[in-house]
Amino acid sequence: MPAPQTEETPFYPVSPYAVSKLFQFWATVNFREAYGITASNGILFNHESPRRGTTFVTRKITSQVALIACGLSEEFELGNLNAVRDWGHARDYMRGAHLMLQQPKGGDYVLATGQAYSVRQFVEIAFRVIGSTIEWSGTGLDEIGVDSASGKVRVRVNPEFYRPVDNENLLGCAAKAKRELGWEPEFTLESLVEEMVLSDVDLVKTGRIFSTTCIDWMVCETPKEPGNTGVSALPTNGKHEANGVPVLESVPLKYPEALAA
Repeated sequence: MPAPQTEETPFYPVSPYAVSKLFQFWATVNFREAYGITASNGILFNHESPRRGTTFVTRKITSQVALIACGLSEEFELGNLNAVRDWGHARDYMRGAHLMLQQPKGGDYVLATGQAYSVRQFVEIAFRVIGSTIEWSGTGLDEIGVDSASGKVRVRVNPEFYRPVDNENLLGCAAKAKRELGWEPEFTLESLVEEMVLSDVDLVKTGRIFSTTCIDWMVCETPKEPGNTGVSALPTNGKHEANGVPVLESVPLKYPEALAA
């Protein structure tokens, strides 16, 4: 798929999820054109935040970097390091969605940053937040990311994490949204990744890094019944906050200067 992609770029879904999104898109167009309903489609490129699930590659990276920073992990595995995405902050994209709803007529709008980064670059930015520099060696499935200071391997490639079909180069052009909505992204990728990593460090320290529901994450509460804690099995010092969440005060941060900034 040629980059950058605009509202006029033909769709080419590569997953059942993407196919289902096309049904929604054309249903919206049909209701707008056939019945005069004021409805818009937001063609939102990847939008992230600390609330992204840990099974998504961005949050997988930031949560694993947080675990490494807190001394609870040594390394993790990823799939295609060469995949390129246009990553933005969910706050920017929801502001754009709100602007669409204020228009007198519906339309279709791409929301994107216009900046593309590889998964490899995302990893490097995340590790910089905790004061580490990642250097790469090897190629393909043998590529590894190494902490330049300690020499420890932090990232490996696992072919099981490759997608069967993938659009490797996703880069959006939001010129129409800028022109008609006055929308532009405010967050850089660096500021987004820093927010996500530091949030995950806090979640690691409070035992909530792998909370089972969004409610656990938002209200910082977990059930107290045995066997249904809703928190990851991480070591604690036996102390608990008032809401029953284990506190990892006994786990020293390996990079306190970077995380205190």
